[in-house]
Amino acid sequence: MKNHCLIFGRRVSELILLTILFLASLFSVSAQSLGTDQDVPVSLSSNDLSASVVAVTKAGGFHSPMDSTPDPFGNFIYFVAIGPHGPGVFRIPAAANSPAVEVAAGFPFVAPTGIAMSSDGLSLYVADAQAWNEDGASGQIFVVPTNGGTPIPLRGAAGTKPRNLDVVNENGREVIYYSGREPRRRQPAIFRLPATGNNTARILAQGEPFIEPDGIAVTRTGVVYVADRASVGPLRGNIFKIKGRSITPITSAIRLGNPAGIALTLDESTLLVSSLQRDGHDQVLLVNLRTLRTQIFTDVVGQNENDAGGLHRAHFSHDFSWCGIAAGASGQGTVYQVNLRP
Repeated sequence: MKNHCLIFGRRVSELILLTILFLASLFSVSAQSLGTDQDVPVSLSSNDLSASVVAVTKAGGFHSPMDSTPDPFGNFIYFVAIGPHGPGVFRIPAAANSPAVEVAAGFPFVAPTGIAMSSDGLSLYVADAQAWNEDGASGQIFVVPTNGGTPIPLRGAAGTKPRNLDVVNENGREVIYYSGREPRRRQPAIFRLPATGNNTARILAQGEPFIEPDGIAVTRTGVVYVADRASVGPLRGNIFKIKGRSITPITSAIRLGNPAGIALTLDESTLLVSSLQRDGHDQVLLVNLRTLRTQIFTDVVGQNENDAGGLHRAHFSHDFSWCGIAAGASGQGTVYQVNLRP
């Protein structure tokens, strides 16, 4: 009887210990919900994702990479930066320590801040809020062939001061969604523009709650997510969801990157957000779009400080690219490949 009591007591103790460990593990990986502080690092494993991060650019030949995008299958990465011939577009293989190749640089680019890839991998779309157009107003979206050539402006975007953009295929037609400003009243706005034809950009939303809309990501069903770098105040913003006429914040205040890049996972269940920790070091915030709970990813990118930049995903793979604007030993910036696997 005494032995039975001892065995029972040990089992109870083991159960108590296991319960404590289980609760502790839940606490350690618990994510924050809307309205809470979002600067507590959380393991990626709690989001059923694993990740690898590789610095793919070799120092030299460019500086200040602002935004980047993989090709449709993640084999190459294209990015906007400043090179020997001025601001422009560059290409690198998605492999560690690769030298950058200039695709197009100099005129007509002035200050490109956003880049996105067509789903067929043949064209790049580059947002430049300061590029002049033939009407004398500033702001252009340029089409650049991935194999090089003269950038061609999209007339429908002229004068709208494009900041950042995403490209989706809708019923076999490429459509550009981008952030910018309405030309007449200069209000912040979100636009939709077919990539072909002499179309004018259609305004999806303008004015409040937007102050400085930047990064943009669009689902296959047309739900639009927008990062606004100043909607809460200087250097603090939100991520907004646009569905039809409804505009709602899905995060509390975040210190966003500049550009404030965002991108959806391939299954569109999670939104990645280029942002900053409290101490100024870089991070990628992950927002579960079903629960709106958040996690923070800091591996490798967290070594950089105050230089979080653009973020995009390959159309057909789990490969992302992210820019550290002044990252790396040279301080001239680095482009990273981030690979997420469910």
